[in-house]
Amino acid sequence: ILGLANMGFNVKGIEGHARRANHTILPAPTPSAQPKQLSILQAGVKQSHPLYIPSHLPPFPDPHAYIRTPTHKQPVTEYEAIREKSATQKRDVERALNKFIAKTGETDSLFLTPDNMFPLIACKPQFPPYLNALLPKDQVFEFEEDDTCRSPQRKKVKETTKEEDDSIKGESDAIDNPYLRPVKLPPNKIKIKPIPVPT
Repeated sequence: ILGLANMGFNVKGIEGHARRANHTILPAPTPSAQPKQLSILQAGVKQSHPLYIPSHLPPFPDPHAYIRTPTHKQPVTEYEAIREKSATQKRDVERALNKFIAKTGETDSLFLTPDNMFPLIACKPQFPPYLNALLPKDQVFEFEEDDTCRSPQRKKVKETTKEEDDSIKGESDAIDNPYLRPVKLPPNKIKIKPIPVPT
């Protein structure tokens, strides 16, 4: 009231203004729902204060903030899981190769429809069919030359390799573990000429 009087308002009309007939009554404020406490993301277990730290100080933060932060999962070392993973990878690679060959190469169809929904990789027969089984594929064969045809440079190279082999043999005799011994290269073998295919 003193504030209104200081501002120059007539204070006598306040009671009549409050008791007027068409005045609006403000409703009571409804209780508002308290906001839900959000769960704080916690990594690890928080440590409690040691005895020498007073209890009114704030608690320790999460361990990842001052000890370590794990950024990746530990690799799986179980035998079964590794075997399953390698088997699924092998199967996926085989399927991808089959699809690639079916899309890029010649294909056969089991059905007489032109949609080619189930393509089969076309078989390419070779005549005679047993020839591939007889020809060596995994080994590299070279012609064995006579000592008379060899150049003196190749003879020197062979002599040096023999000396190195002798030194390696001397070292390998001292090493009992076969996994620690140096690699021994296989000797050169005679290259077999392919058999002419009858037409």
